[in-house]
Amino acid sequence: TRLSRAALAQDVASAALRERLRPQRFLHEPLLRQLRLAAEADRFDPTEWRRLRAPLAEAAAQLRPAELTSALQALAALRSVEPTYLNPVLDRLSDAAGYFTPRQFSHALTALSLLSGAQASQGGRMAAAIEKILAVPPLWLHQLPSTLILQTLEALLKLNCLSSPIAEVLLRELPNAWQLTKEELLRLLHILSEAAPRAGKPGVHLQILAVALCDARTALRGRLRGSEALSEEELLQALMACAEIQSFLEDVDGESTTKPLQDPGAGQSLGSLLHRRAMQRYDLSGGRSFEKLLLTELSAGGPVSPRAAQALAMLRPSDCTRLCQVLGQFVRRERANSTRSSQGPAIPGFVAKLLPALVHRLLDQLELLSAEDMLCAWSALSADLCYSDDYLCDRFANALMMRIFPVRGEAHAAALGQALACAASSAAPFAELLVAGVEELHGWDREDEQLKQAMCRSLALDVQELTDGRASSWTWLQQMRRHYTNAAEVLSPAEDSWVLTASAVEELCSSWHAVRGRVQPSLSKVEKSRESRAQ
Repeated sequence: TRLSRAALAQDVASAALRERLRPQRFLHEPLLRQLRLAAEADRFDPTEWRRLRAPLAEAAAQLRPAELTSALQALAALRSVEPTYLNPVLDRLSDAAGYFTPRQFSHALTALSLLSGAQASQGGRMAAAIEKILAVPPLWLHQLPSTLILQTLEALLKLNCLSSPIAEVLLRELPNAWQLTKEELLRLLHILSEAAPRAGKPGVHLQILAVALCDARTALRGRLRGSEALSEEELLQALMACAEIQSFLEDVDGESTTKPLQDPGAGQSLGSLLHRRAMQRYDLSGGRSFEKLLLTELSAGGPVSPRAAQALAMLRPSDCTRLCQVLGQFVRRERANSTRSSQGPAIPGFVAKLLPALVHRLLDQLELLSAEDMLCAWSALSADLCYSDDYLCDRFANALMMRIFPVRGEAHAAALGQALACAASSAAPFAELLVAGVEELHGWDREDEQLKQAMCRSLALDVQELTDGRASSWTWLQQMRRHYTNAAEVLSPAEDSWVLTASAVEELCSSWHAVRGRVQPSLSKVEKSRESRAQ
């Protein structure tokens, strides 16, 4: 009996201890049931969960992996959460990250990507939670469906974590492009275009992107016709994404060919040799023919109203700039690889058909663009696409003058130099920009010598630098010289409305060199007069 009493007392004490230490899940059972119902319906009402964020923070320590995923999704629906309610959930995530299923992992990472953008000030807790979840071994991620694979890659893009092993596994496990719907195929192209410049390991990620791009191009070729054919808007998005990925891959491939070859005596693994031989089968030059195919499809129809006219009329401002750059890069590479004589057309006809509608939309959205986007679009139109008229230059010049002047830094001074280069083919806008820049420089009363030098570089380049080929940037003097010395390659004689000749351009260079030499002594005199007054 004495032993039975001791055992009974021990059982009672153990039960009391378990009762005291046991998670009080029954207190939060209504909240957890509501979490499960919201997860099953895949709908988290922001109004409802803003009211329940305090009980959710109290129950964070009792959440199981599935409930924790639902809690993160509920908080992500709010977009903005106070640290008092978010930190307990993030602390619980650090403990439960290793117990997620592949679907729970994908949903949790997506929720973290949404929360990280809204919670920029909570870098410590949020960064620790992201690091913890990315440290989980990616064992079962290949079981994810295609939609969740794309969703997880988009989350990694937002978190800027493409160098993690999880990103490499997901890129290797990308589904066949033929199995994707139109929407998923466009999402894949957008992910690849965003991932290419951020890939951390050129030997691994970029080659995976090249394989995925070839697969996506093959699927797109089969969807130009038929019941699942892409619309004009979708074709434009596919064109811009494919061209951006192709340009980046070609640039990296060009850099790799210029590097010295590996020492023959150095060891090379069998895996790396087989990988290199396999990658040689993917021809990067096939991308330009695919872009030509898409451009031909978009420009089909009459010259006044091509097939893509309606889609071009609905482009967003940023997409207008992107398309100008894409078309400019395509024409520049075509011109460099062309074997025709210089008397041929400056740009292909299927590109020229798209330009009027694109320029019309660009001018409609001009006020919504930043100065950087304006300069990118204008330089692509004037330098690469040879598209320039007085109205276009006037609109761009007036819009840029409102953003550049007064010049507050070297970035504004560099923007002025780019604007002068773009306006070099039109007299009135060029003169307005040039006069405004000179008046700005002569009206200065500041001691920032670097900014003065930047303005001088934008307004005039030394003749010696231009002659020796030491000019580091594209300047208006270079553009004017190109306009007159290589007029057959850029413009026809009928379009040459300037009264200047090549010799006049040389005299202008010399005159500006003299003006620049006179500006610097005058500035030093002003500084000396200030010092004397101060004394």
